[in-house]
Amino acid sequence: MQILNYSSIVDPEQHFNSSHLEQTVKYYETIIARGDERSENYWNLGLAYLLRQQELDAQATWFIPFDRSSELEAEALSNELVTILDRVACQKFVVSEWENAWLISQHLREVDARHIHNLLRSILLAIKLDQFTPEILTEWEAVEILLSFASEPEVNLDLFSEVISSLLAFPSKFVSEFIQQCLWSFSSHQAYSIEIICKDVLRSLHNPEYNSFIVELLEICRELQPKNTIIIGFLCEFACISSDYEKATALSLARYDLCNTLSSQIIANYSIVRTLLSAGDWRAVDPILARHARLLELFVDEKYDLSSQQIDRGIIVAGVFLPCVADKPDYYRPIQNKISQIYLKHDRPQNIISVIKPASLSKQAGVRDRSDMSYCFGSNADEISAQIYADEIDILIDLDSLTLATTCKILANKPAPIQVSWLGWDATGLPTVDYFIADRYVLPDNAQDYYQEKIWRLPQSYLAVDGFEVGIPTISRESLDIPSDAIVY
Repeated sequence: MQILNYSSIVDPEQHFNSSHLEQTVKYYETIIARGDERSENYWNLGLAYLLRQQELDAQATWFIPFDRSSELEAEALSNELVTILDRVACQKFVVSEWENAWLISQHLREVDARHIHNLLRSILLAIKLDQFTPEILTEWEAVEILLSFASEPEVNLDLFSEVISSLLAFPSKFVSEFIQQCLWSFSSHQAYSIEIICKDVLRSLHNPEYNSFIVELLEICRELQPKNTIIIGFLCEFACISSDYEKATALSLARYDLCNTLSSQIIANYSIVRTLLSAGDWRAVDPILARHARLLELFVDEKYDLSSQQIDRGIIVAGVFLPCVADKPDYYRPIQNKISQIYLKHDRPQNIISVIKPASLSKQAGVRDRSDMSYCFGSNADEISAQIYADEIDILIDLDSLTLATTCKILANKPAPIQVSWLGWDATGLPTVDYFIADRYVLPDNAQDYYQEKIWRLPQSYLAVDGFEVGIPTISRESLDIPSDAIVY
């Protein structure tokens, strides 16, 4: 058989490709037998054995240079072996050869358990190969390894961020402790790591299994960035979900005090109003509502310069509480229309911060079952808009209207030639929406004077539905001794 030599392969790194392993083994066995006993030849031969699933042969081959060396030489040899194992494991990882990358990484861990890149890569590989459990972090002493570094270790940012993001799918005390230590140990990547965590919060808002885990991580992040209004906003959201309105109110008030732009103050004040209304504290909400109206009036004032501000996408729904101030559509509808126009003008990636809450799949099941075609999208409004456009939808009817910033963004993209909104808090005021469905009771004839959209009135009631899915009733009027003709408040 022809013996492999370096000149027969264009790229020497191909020695460890599966198609060349047999030739690689023959080559290194031959040159070692001829007297070339440089340590690198043993490392390469052992690695080729390993990739051929000859683990005992690999370990025995790697041991030979150590057996012939002094204690002083052993450390240098160990560094050599670690370098080549890390290099090839990384190559296998990049080309998605997960099993081979995992095999090499585990042997590298035995040689140098403190190798930080290999630790992170091993965690990620365990996840990709469905072998990860949070207890692995304890088994590998991951936190202790991070604590052992006197100064911040160098780390590949892409690898590090993917590990943090992937671990968030495993709610566990072990994971939160490891992520906390990562935030402390990799201080130069701290801000980026917190950003990753905040982005992942969106998928957890409606998943009770993740709530306590995410709240714990957010509290850790807040310790490091106590003035981060995004973190405080999410903590407020989770407090509301758990009906801890006292905590939610304190957080929302603290968030408002930290805001230094008009747009951010409006979003923070909106959060205070929503929290107080959820708590049923109508007396406390009155002055906050009055302040909210003043902030929105200033926002739509043509004299106010918004060019240097980041406009949160949530601004589109920030005016939904104006009707709570006074029943004056001639006052609040023009404000909403102007907000929508400003939103549309500033709706560019460089000017927008996106905070979106995805809907629960379980809540969509009834609608999906009765649909001819349905999709399950993430939180990317542009992706949803593209699909609507691709499906050549002629008339797009939005069922949220002025409720969610996500759907408002879709309507702003104008993916369909005719767009209609219905339900929700009120009409969006977006120039890209053609009609708003109502009836003669909720919007009388003169209401058109205040609406950007053309009001499309149904003949009887705009709520022309068979009913809403509220589950199976467990109580009745009779069981509570309520007369059949009584009005229940």
